[in-house]
Amino acid sequence: MQKDLENAVAQKTRLELTEGDANGMIEYFNKISADNQNFFHLCRFGKEGALQDVVWVDARSRAAYEEFGDVVCFDSKYLTNKFHLPFAVSVGVNHHRQSILFGCALISREMAETYEWVLRTWLHCMGFKAPISILTDQDPAIRKAVNLTMPESCHRWCIWHILQKFSRYVGKHEDYEAEKDEFENIIIRAESERIADSNTIRYVRHLSIDFLAEEVFQKCYTDAKFKEVQRECKRMLNVRRLDDYEVGENQVELVIEDRVWIKPKYAKKESVTKIRRCYRMCYDSNTYEARCDCKQFECHGIICRHMIFVNDHCGVSIVPEKYILRR
Repeated sequence: MQKDLENAVAQKTRLELTEGDANGMIEYFNKISADNQNFFHLCRFGKEGALQDVVWVDARSRAAYEEFGDVVCFDSKYLTNKFHLPFAVSVGVNHHRQSILFGCALISREMAETYEWVLRTWLHCMGFKAPISILTDQDPAIRKAVNLTMPESCHRWCIWHILQKFSRYVGKHEDYEAEKDEFENIIIRAESERIADSNTIRYVRHLSIDFLAEEVFQKCYTDAKFKEVQRECKRMLNVRRLDDYEVGENQVELVIEDRVWIKPKYAKKESVTKIRRCYRMCYDSNTYEARCDCKQFECHGIICRHMIFVNDHCGVSIVPEKYILRR
């Protein structure tokens, strides 16, 4: 009974490609590979010689992954209208916060074994360099495949899929509308991003405040990223040191007070509140490295205003390379 069920599922979800379709696609991929050796593709065939799964990555995607492959979103919820093929894509974000493609796949069935083959093949193409973090939906088959192929990567569920399922699970709750607004407000505030600045080359980045950190990042960041640094510099005016004490050789722990910023729902910009919050920062006066409770750098890749404040307070004009990311 179990075997019959598996056969029925496989029959229903197999790749609906005719022999001509499969041969045409393979010939096309072979032609591209002949013209560009950095184009990668690999096909897997079934017992009867029928095409099962295909993975392909072009040269531009491979180059982009070298620079921006720290975070990858793997999405397998696309279906083509003509052939009903499960189509999976791997995407990332570049230094302009624009989506970039890392690879594509056509899969025969949405099972853990298939996803495992796809991900292993993709990793092979990328020189076995796994991403630091990977985002997927909540499919157990994908979760199993990710755990097997990328055990060191941080696996997180995609916010979009979580929001899609939110109403399904709590929609019947009597306080659903109120909870929905509050929940979505948190997500929107946490996930909102600025529109990429397309004028990076055209315009000169001007300094707005006379801070050493601003001068450092002016020379190496795009306009969009530099504006984020400037935002932190401007908000540093609300920061003040409450206390500090030595915790080791060249190690100082500081207590920093700051105002809380929020972005109300439907608002275009964040606004400052009267709420004050304290953060603890551990600062190394030898390496100029710091760890702050706010986790701004860990989450967004931009040093926080608290770190800028401490550097400016100590008259430090050096920003360690670890704080200047390539994205």
